[in-house]
Amino acid sequence: MRGKLPAKYPVLFSGLVTLAVLLCLQYWGDKTLLSLTRAGVLNGELWRIFSGHLIHLNWQHLGLNILGLVLCQFLFRLPWQHLLGTAVLAAMLIACGLYLWTTYTYYLGLSGVLHAWLIVGALYSLTRTGENHLPTLAWTVIVLLTGKVAVEHLHSLDVSSATYMEQFIESPVVTEAHFLGLVAGIIYFGVLTVSGVRTILWRTRT
Repeated sequence: MRGKLPAKYPVLFSGLVTLAVLLCLQYWGDKTLLSLTRAGVLNGELWRIFSGHLIHLNWQHLGLNILGLVLCQFLFRLPWQHLLGTAVLAAMLIACGLYLWTTYTYYLGLSGVLHAWLIVGALYSLTRTGENHLPTLAWTVIVLLTGKVAVEHLHSLDVSSATYMEQFIESPVVTEAHFLGLVAGIIYFGVLTVSGVRTILWRTRT
């Protein structure tokens, strides 16, 4: 009988699939058709709520988010269920939040969803036993991530004007998406923990 694949292989596969989708959309995708725009969603183009996170302004913008994805999978090895579930919730919350609380007319990029993935990975790591280094790693990520978002949120007028990051990606950084992604990740973790689904979906590291 064929043995069960180690957990790292489906996790690696899900990460590679995500990476392939990002690269293909960046090369062949139509930004006008796929970006998250206020007018487009109001006109019923609801796919933009999700596709806007998969398309990027330019290759350097995509490169930064790919590095974030690689870091997330290296640290926490999120299985495809969590990658997909967290991304869907984060995409919807970010779209609603940007529409209700900001004046942005469009949004592109994965950074908001990345914040959700990182916080979900860190929170789940606190629930796993048998690996002594995980709590320290998880708390480090939680503190750094929430501190980063807090600084961006509380001092956005000072921090987000003409920063190096904005110059690098040639566009303003939508810090509100980072905050909304963080909130989405916390909600995702909370809902699955309360419902008990967490124990069914989670795959331990190997």
